[in-house]
Amino acid sequence: MTTRTRVWLWPNLLSLDAPAVALLWQILFVRCFHASAGTASAVLLTLAVWLIYAADRMLDAWRGAITTQRHEFYRLHWRAVLPVWLTLLAAASWIAWVQLPPALWSRGMLLACGSVVYLGTVHGAPAWWRRPDSKEAAVGVVFALGVSLAAWPMAASRPARWPHGILAFDRWPPGRAGGRRSRQRRGHEQNFLKCLPT
Repeated sequence: MTTRTRVWLWPNLLSLDAPAVALLWQILFVRCFHASAGTASAVLLTLAVWLIYAADRMLDAWRGAITTQRHEFYRLHWRAVLPVWLTLLAAASWIAWVQLPPALWSRGMLLACGSVVYLGTVHGAPAWWRRPDSKEAAVGVVFALGVSLAAWPMAASRPARWPHGILAFDRWPPGRAGGRRSRQRRGHEQNFLKCLPT
């Protein structure tokens, strides 16, 4: 890590980029499925994503898996980050206990347990047992479940909307984008754009 870090790299080094992206995805899911998510849900999602990402990078740094500049940052500064991490964990736990509705709290606890299992498996399992791409896949699943958590109750009544966001950006093979497939893609794009805030 260089002595002078470019300003635009600090959100990534401090693990602030992932919570910001997660919050935008939560807004999209809530709007798309006409669900409701209060301030507490948004704050908790932001805190939870930061806690998971920061813990993941600290654990990587502790076991010597220094592959990026952000890992090097946590290797050098984990003593300063750890008290902040523990304080935010306590704050998030209190907010969840006091502010969340029982159903959302239960779903959040299940997802929190899944996150603990993920961290324990990725960082505690023997190297021969872990697959090379398993970490990225697990992160994707936990992230997707977390950002859509507030929309779960309404998503069950609108299952047809789930594919639009994926299929809208699907790239058909070259030379086969016309005709019916082109019309289908435009339809998915229109349905996906209806979910976006205006």
